[in-house]
Amino acid sequence: MPLQSSLISLTEGLITLVLPAAGVYALWAQEELVYYGWADATTGLRRALESHLGDAAPPCTGRATHFQIEFASLILTPRERCDQLLWEYFRATGRYPPCNLPRGPVPIKPANAGMDRPRRGPH
Repeated sequence: MPLQSSLISLTEGLITLVLPAAGVYALWAQEELVYYGWADATTGLRRALESHLGDAAPPCTGRATHFQIEFASLILTPRERCDQLLWEYFRATGRYPPCNLPRGPVPIKPANAGMDRPRRGPH
């Protein structure tokens, strides 16, 4: 199930109203969902959202205009809930949000990696 909270303008003033608790968040660039993220209790949602503001923001999420949040539940960890949101988004659209894609090339492990040496020991 997608996040149910309203879209909130991604401004420093509104982020300061967010509790510094664990949970998940979505970043939007106008009408487009661009990123799902999560925060543990140490980082907190407020600090996680602040990291997407200003000159220090990652290039992709720096264009975000709105956010949604969901506080952590007792059933799923924030990371598990974020994975669930990403999977649901992928199933619905056939792709991931653009800012959740890996940066740079993704290393591909050859199919026979680790099989180049003969095995020793009992057969």
